[in-house]
Amino acid sequence: GDQADATTPLSLMQTTAASNPEGEFAQAFADAAGTDTTDPSELRELVPEENVPGLFDQLLSETQRAEQFVYVEDGNYEALRVQTAIDASFTASEVASELREIATATEDETSGELGITATGMQVVSDETQDALLSTVIQGLALTTVSVFVFLAGAYRLTGNPASLGIVTLLPVVFSVTWILGTMWLIGIPFNSLTGTITSLTVGLGIAYSIHISSRYELELRRQGDVWDAMETTVTGTGGALLGSAATTVGGFGTLAFAIFPVLQQFGIITGLTIIYAFLASVFVLPSLLVLWTRYLGPSAYFPPHDAETEDADQEPTAADGGRDV
Repeated sequence: GDQADATTPLSLMQTTAASNPEGEFAQAFADAAGTDTTDPSELRELVPEENVPGLFDQLLSETQRAEQFVYVEDGNYEALRVQTAIDASFTASEVASELREIATATEDETSGELGITATGMQVVSDETQDALLSTVIQGLALTTVSVFVFLAGAYRLTGNPASLGIVTLLPVVFSVTWILGTMWLIGIPFNSLTGTITSLTVGLGIAYSIHISSRYELELRRQGDVWDAMETTVTGTGGALLGSAATTVGGFGTLAFAIFPVLQQFGIITGLTIIYAFLASVFVLPSLLVLWTRYLGPSAYFPPHDAETEDADQEPTAADGGRDV
């Protein structure tokens, strides 16, 4: 099968010897392999069988590049580095997984005498993403619980059931799952910027939801009719949230044209986060509020869907669009 293009201390010895076949290092390299050849093509195929530490000493003196592949501490050779080319079509996670498998298999072949560690940009990136994901999950759980406790307490203090806090928070949870699913679907990884997206989703989403829930509760007390209260809430507060969401999306959306890919990803994800938060607050939350009112909330009038629930000649009298009844 195909072999990866790899650079090792051995290949560096072979290349160094072949580049100057008449030099001292080439001669020592050939001697260690049991030959006296000076043919560059043959030198590139030799494998030394003896005097390997001495060859490392000469290699470090011959080329500065050897320091990238041979690690010396207190005069002892402690570690060697193997560098391999990576196909750009593979993701960091795929590369990291393959490198770890190779490292584990190679270490097993030495019966544990050698410690082999997979490293490199892709491995570090994969480790960072895993760490960020773990942190995001923990932070999201803590944030969700904290917000619920605060909302439940706040609504309770204002004379509403604590269950209204759960209803207000649910659309935010939906928004978080939507944005995480979108990130997976379009292949945007977690990094130092996109890793903050769940906190941003909770922050924006809960603000939108509180506006809708509070306005609905206010209109329900004023009008005593679920459908009238919801219509006033969605057309009034929902319209204001639409304007707010549109301008915010426009602002963050400009980052999609940034030069740096990380900023582009952050701009796209932030814009989608705001859109999801808005959609959840004006489409999902109203349905949840109606169910909450029917089963857990204050008593309210549920007229038949085909009944006339509004006097066409009645004009809004409240400054915020509510009706006095």
